[in-house]
Amino acid sequence: MLFACEDQNPVVMSNFDHEAQVAIDFDSLKQYLQTHYYNPNDGAIWTVGSAGEDALPAGEEITLFEDPKLETMSDIEANDTETNYTMYFYNIEEGNDGSNSILKKTPSVLDAVSVRYVGMLLDSTVFDESGTYPVTLNLGSTVLGFSYGMTKLKGGTLQTNPDLTYEYTNVGKGYIFLPSGLGYKENVQRSIPSNSPIVFKLELHDVHFSDLDNDGIPSSYESFTNSNGTLAVIDTDGDGYEDYLDLDDDGNGVLTKVQADLNEDGEISNTELEAYLTALYPAQY
Repeated sequence: MLFACEDQNPVVMSNFDHEAQVAIDFDSLKQYLQTHYYNPNDGAIWTVGSAGEDALPAGEEITLFEDPKLETMSDIEANDTETNYTMYFYNIEEGNDGSNSILKKTPSVLDAVSVRYVGMLLDSTVFDESGTYPVTLNLGSTVLGFSYGMTKLKGGTLQTNPDLTYEYTNVGKGYIFLPSGLGYKENVQRSIPSNSPIVFKLELHDVHFSDLDNDGIPSSYESFTNSNGTLAVIDTDGDGYEDYLDLDDDGNGVLTKVQADLNEDGEISNTELEAYLTALYPAQY
């Protein structure tokens, strides 16, 4: 269900008024955030005032709109609208891979992820879920808002159990709240009506970094992610090729995979990768 059946920014001749829908969805999401809260007792989103064994007392129901853990991700361009889109991310646990390295396990929209998720409408109807175990998704094939939201989380720590099974601990957890324009838009998808704002509950277990130019440097480290989850490309040598698609990032005549391989053993270790990144992108690393 997550996968788009087409490119994330397709050129489609359509008479649908995306511009008008931006305002409608903005109001729907705002109302939802003002009338719902995150309940740590069960990790779910509750309607303010709802009764139940796990319900929080009235004085402890902090609406999502007022909760400091809610982050607004704004100024997102899509569907050729004049008004940019706004989505929201609610942070439960950022995630921790147990490393002190600058090479954080945070995806960009260029990567794939191992993730558990539940997709819901604003009325809590579940339209899709991964199940008990994480699934691997290429973020370039998901709806836009899902890929942007995943950039807010970090993968967890891989732990091997005594019986040689493994699991991830300290995984990144959160919710994202999307307008329909960053979801399935005017298209009807099974139990998703057209123009539906949607909610995803997320657990990021692992990140599978892409290397689109096969230069030994993960593409995410040769680009930056904006605060709204969109990709910020870099062209260090100004040759018209973004670094993540450039075999010689700095244009010095030496291939990146050769320049970064300091001990010339044919492989770029994490130590060598850190040295390369801090030299080429000192402001970031």
